[in-house]
Amino acid sequence: MTEAKTMIPRVTLTVDELAAMLGVERKSLYSCVKRGKIPHIRIGRSIRFSRKRIERWLEEGGPPPRARR
Repeated sequence: MTEAKTMIPRVTLTVDELAAMLGVERKSLYSCVKRGKIPHIRIGRSIRFSRKRIERWLEEGGPPPRARR
């Protein structure tokens, strides 16, 4: 008899997962990351998004307005 494995919910999303969740293209999401418009975490060469931080970011209305120069 094998032991049942406990499923630990992931706290981060990949680019593909967040793009699907937001209904945007991957390249749009990468562009937002590059410009610092969306909160993200870099783990080595990988980009991840905190579920909680993304939810809070969306509740706050997304990216802040651009500052005028």
